[in-house]
Amino acid sequence: MLKITAQQNALVTEYIYNKCGINLSEKAYMVESKVGLECFLQHIPSFEEYWKQLSASGDAGEVLRQRLVDALTTNYSYFYREEDHFQILSALLAEGKIEGNDAGIRGWCAGCANGQEAYTLAMALEDASLAGLLKKPYSLQASDISQKAIKTAMAGQYSMSEYVRVPQNWRKAYMHVLPNGCEVRKSLRSKVNFKQENILKKEQEIVNGSYDFIFCRNVLIYFDEPTYRRLFK
Repeated sequence: MLKITAQQNALVTEYIYNKCGINLSEKAYMVESKVGLECFLQHIPSFEEYWKQLSASGDAGEVLRQRLVDALTTNYSYFYREEDHFQILSALLAEGKIEGNDAGIRGWCAGCANGQEAYTLAMALEDASLAGLLKKPYSLQASDISQKAIKTAMAGQYSMSEYVRVPQNWRKAYMHVLPNGCEVRKSLRSKVNFKQENILKKEQEIVNGSYDFIFCRNVLIYFDEPTYRRLFK
């Protein structure tokens, strides 16, 4: 495996912190192993050459920068994770406490990873809509900084171990089984607008009333206090 110096490791750590808000200063081995793997996969013989190519303007440099972000960001999630949060949302919808505006009800799944959380939200919203509990149409945005994660989310295909986490009535209504896993039905996938974006760069776009609810769970644990306080504002 490619060995990198402490100074080189710090370059990568600083880049990821400035780009994503994630502090990897205590994860030097992970940084070294991920960079080493990237160099191996891209046939780059040294860190110096890798950093030169990554820092270059143009499409080639952007591809390397995005691959580095994908490699060093965590995209672990699963369906119906921390189920009480979805039950709270369903209760608020049933009680008419999320009313929306003239454009309808808008939700945002921030840091959606591979899409399971966003699709779980869509199932809850669709259930409420079919039950006649929503007086207005809904729209659901979902975003993540990882290009790879967003591609997985848009495809909507998962393993059977993911499938069994979904409540049985939702499996029947919103998913179907594939030979090697499962897939979110196209009718539900069309309800979620997935987008690759950095939530730390989105703050100026968010104004009061833009979203009726935001799910941002298991994301802030990767940020230091100054970063998540800025994001909360």
